[in-house]
Amino acid sequence: MDDLLSALKTAIAAASSLSYLRGTEILEDKTLPPEELGFPFVGLLDGGTAPRSMPGQKKVEELTVEVVPYQSILLDSPGAAVVGSEAQLGTQGKGVIKIAKDLETLLVDNFLNQEKIHFAFLSRQDKSQALVNEEKGLLIVMKPLTFTYRRYV
Repeated sequence: MDDLLSALKTAIAAASSLSYLRGTEILEDKTLPPEELGFPFVGLLDGGTAPRSMPGQKKVEELTVEVVPYQSILLDSPGAAVVGSEAQLGTQGKGVIKIAKDLETLLVDNFLNQEKIHFAFLSRQDKSQALVNEEKGLLIVMKPLTFTYRRYV
């Protein structure tokens, strides 16, 4: 899993289609995003590993990773973090729906130069969820995506 998380972080950082992101970090909990990165950014979380082998076949394991785009907008613009607001954020103005689509385009069928991975797909896209930081007057919106990878072991 360590190699997969590192490869995802590298691929997202190197993608020209995601150059508007302020960073990508491996997180312990999706409800605790590091605000010092700035927005938008992507969090990566270990989603677990499960054996998927059949008797008499190569051993396979399935790894899941949560890829979570975050966007923040001042509380005076409801909905802008979901759908975007170039008026408030300029080139950083994509909402989590468009960021999620950019991530899907980059990561589906992308084996991340991991020779044993042979399957990479988006298995779940959750609804947008808000986290409120009243102290700083921020509305942080996230849209968790679950990517599943299968690799030979």
